[in-house]
Amino acid sequence: MKNVVWRGNKEISVVKKESLVVMEHHVNQQIEVLKEQATVLIKQSEKIKERVEIAYLVASADYGFEPVLLKHYYLYKNKDKLILTLIGPQEWDSPYEEYVATVRKLGDSTWETC
Repeated sequence: MKNVVWRGNKEISVVKKESLVVMEHHVNQQIEVLKEQATVLIKQSEKIKERVEIAYLVASADYGFEPVLLKHYYLYKNKDKLILTLIGPQEWDSPYEEYVATVRKLGDSTWETC
């Protein structure tokens, strides 16, 4: 029995099937874009978490100055203590056991490695 309302040249079942194929294509494209955005957000959150972890390390370190934003400082370890200095490992024969990292303070009070 022919559908008297449908006036297309194709059977309605073919039109529906083609429509679903097109829909799946576009939905899959949108899902891929969202996955890429999620990957970027995950990377950003990991960097923030890393900056917070460094901030806790620096907060536990000994130092006798007020850090200036974006200036490089040098984190050393001596026995079980962390020390933050203004002097880089290449600038002196360090009295400390281990150079840990070059860091700088950011405007949000987190620290990043350089």
